Amino acid sequence: MIEPVVINRASAVFALDQALVLIDPVGPQDQYRRFGRPDIVVLTRVHPSHLSIDTMIGLLRRDTVVLAPQAVIDQLPLMISNNVITPFEAGMVQEVLGITFRALPTSATTPSGVDVYQRDRGDIGVLMEVEGAQIYF
Repeated sequence: MIEPVVINRASAVFALDQALVLIDPVGPQDQYRRFGRPDIVVLTRVHPSHLSIDTMIGLLRRDTVVLAPQAVIDQLPLMISNNVITPFEAGMVQEVLGITFRALPTSATTPSGVDVYQRDRGDIGVLMEVEGAQIYF
């Protein structure tokens, strides 16, 4: 079973056999350093609770793959944009190091069909598929 290490309400770390994956790293870098430098970083939203440039600077290797919506990529400084950045919009599928990532639209609907949450700024939800497991974040 794949267990994430939850860092805060928006961030998680997946230490998998084939890759170290960070999801929306925010907050002090110390909480991530114990895992080592990530192979993959997935950024889902431009909001500061999900996107911290200060947290990422110094954590990423030059070959770290960053999957992010264009709205997020547009916020990244040059020192991060030199990484392997792949635009990742709702409906797209990316396979990186044997892990499949599916970008999904961020919306939620109540059981009665009322749309309670729809964002138009390019935010995504992500379904990660690895080792027969599916994890949504």
